[in-house]
Amino acid sequence: MTLTVTTIYIALNRSEHRALALEGCTGPINQPHLLSFEGEITPEAMREALWQTTLSWPRMRSVLVPSWLSWQLEVLPEGPDLHVLVDHAFRVSPSTRAPSPEMLESMHCDELNTPLCLERGLPWRAWFIAHPTHPVLLLNIHHIVGDGHSMFRIHRSILQRINGQPIERNPVESGKQSPALMPRHWWQWPGSVAAWWRNERHDARLHKGRKLITLASRASKRYTVSALRHVMLPISLAEAKDVAHHHGTTLNVLMASLLAEALLSRQSVRSPQDPEPVVKLCVAVDLRRHFPEGTAPRMGNLVGNVMLYAAPRRDIASQMNDLKRQSQDQLGRLERRELALPRRVQDGVTMIGRRLLTKLVLDLKARGGPALPSVFISDLGSADSVTPDNARVRLNSLWTTSMGVSLLVSIASLDNRLQLVFTWQCDQTDAADVDALIRQVQAQCEDLMALHAPIRASSPEPCC
Repeated sequence: MTLTVTTIYIALNRSEHRALALEGCTGPINQPHLLSFEGEITPEAMREALWQTTLSWPRMRSVLVPSWLSWQLEVLPEGPDLHVLVDHAFRVSPSTRAPSPEMLESMHCDELNTPLCLERGLPWRAWFIAHPTHPVLLLNIHHIVGDGHSMFRIHRSILQRINGQPIERNPVESGKQSPALMPRHWWQWPGSVAAWWRNERHDARLHKGRKLITLASRASKRYTVSALRHVMLPISLAEAKDVAHHHGTTLNVLMASLLAEALLSRQSVRSPQDPEPVVKLCVAVDLRRHFPEGTAPRMGNLVGNVMLYAAPRRDIASQMNDLKRQSQDQLGRLERRELALPRRVQDGVTMIGRRLLTKLVLDLKARGGPALPSVFISDLGSADSVTPDNARVRLNSLWTTSMGVSLLVSIASLDNRLQLVFTWQCDQTDAADVDALIRQVQAQCEDLMALHAPIRASSPEPCC
């Protein structure tokens, strides 16, 4: 008797194709998240939670296979082979001692630089430290599985199972980004292309002759390894939101302003003849917000970005006002589907193949162009919802990051704390420069809080 099994495939979207194509030359496109918990978790309970989470999310139990033109994910069925792969991906640290912050940061950095075997193994790997009261999970998931918001859903599934709650089985979803980016009717395309052309010409005139400020201190022909730093800001989430609200803007714009001011402060006094310095900020945007209502997939790589440019301003309040205006303009372009044409072009670039795209990237890097953003900013928002209600085991700390081609700042908040991870490529940037930038950002946070302390003190307390 022949048993017929239906094979399920998931097509990769443009971001996932790009992540796969850049795998290797820029480093593994991993997302290692470091989670610390409050409460006892045995290795057996963690393994069971990861097993059930793998069954719940189809992309978690997928392997990379070739299609006729490119690559796709094949969803593996439940069975002995999947158990073997989960056992291989789950590793328990022999030490049960509470790891130091320095040890955790070192483990996080090592995992960031360690590739995953996508063709033969699962697209994730987990290290578990079974401390009796503060266990730690280092969960590394490849970017073709999903983005940071997808990771939060996976973290919640793990905590639900650890706390004895059921996990729902999720259907296979398409990861297409087109509904969030392309015009909804064919007759809207001419207007979209015309608006994109006007915006490009306007932006080119505005930024012509400016000097880009980055942390990179030297040129390099190839990428080597990445490094990272864990940073706890000396400002709470509530305080940061109060400051942003006082200036009529968002937490994203506030963080972008702090990073821009810190980078600009590294420049010496310039003469009137010198070109105007500018910091180019690439801010991640969750494209799910731009899908038609009720159609956005929960799992997948659905990250877009907007470019903001920060020039020297009188003070940080002026910087925030300028970046707020730019952010609203860029998000408006995205909402009006004015970026459809360049996204279609990017579709073609990612389809030229891994070998040709790798050669193109390395050739451009060797020639020193095109200019990369000064900093990438990825704000995943609050992780408080990761812990389910009435939980015995709770999430206590969360450090998130991913591979970046230049300085990347990943932001997550938990229990009113702002936790940042600075990640950079070591071939062009020195750790001492990153440490100096971090000190400058922390000092600016303290100055900003001191400036707004009288305002906060005079504000009425909420009634409920």
